[in-house]
Amino acid sequence: MLRVFICEDDEHQLKSLTELVNSFIKEAGHEMPIAMNTQFPDEIIAILPLQNTTGLYFLDIDLSCDIDAYKLSTVIREHDPRAFIVIVTSRTDEQSAVLKHGVEPMDYIIKGAADYDESIKACIEKAYSRHITRIPLGDEFIIKLAVEIEADSEYLSRGSRVHLNTADILCIEMKEIGSHYITFHMRNGKHYVVRKTLKAAEQEFSSTVTRCHKSCLVNKNDIVAVDRAGRKLTLTNGQNVYVGRDYVNEFIAFEKSSK
Repeated sequence: MLRVFICEDDEHQLKSLTELVNSFIKEAGHEMPIAMNTQFPDEIIAILPLQNTTGLYFLDIDLSCDIDAYKLSTVIREHDPRAFIVIVTSRTDEQSAVLKHGVEPMDYIIKGAADYDESIKACIEKAYSRHITRIPLGDEFIIKLAVEIEADSEYLSRGSRVHLNTADILCIEMKEIGSHYITFHMRNGKHYVVRKTLKAAEQEFSSTVTRCHKSCLVNKNDIVAVDRAGRKLTLTNGQNVYVGRDYVNEFIAFEKSSK
């Protein structure tokens, strides 16, 4: 379910925008409840940790307090990385500033513009369409990076949140025995280091991965060959993974069941 949040410091404009959004949602017949409409960004921030679904956020730039739309958007992204954020303002010079602050809104709407109503409606339709065509949330999870990633085409700072899909996990390795840091190795060749124990990952992704060694979990669907003599597994990318003595019998049984 896609929930809607509206933050506008002017009481009259808040009421007007809420009525407009609500009328468009009812007209379209979408399941998009307005979870909150408020003049105070602190109220949005307080409810974010309680949300377990993506939101569509209409935010006024200037909220007449020490938290403006830039700061609020940053907090929203931390809790809701896939949020649809729409900046609504009366100032025509704000667009470059929005981009400079890295808000990355879905749209930028000028109050009082001739196409104001239609722009609001278009944002609702775009967000709803994108939301319902996404991969079911049950297959997705969010990680928080413990180590920055810097590659030719990608840079993610430490603390960045990344959406991944359980089906795309190739294997998960503990960096050092007894460590609280593990590395997700993905099918696309990317690697993500997070602060989590291997045991916790094994429990969280039990339907997808299985333990082959005290320091490694593998995706059950990516095992293409079992070398009993050499105690090795071959994965879909050609990688060989060592099997610990305590887990050999499990993979012998796995080999038989997959034939």
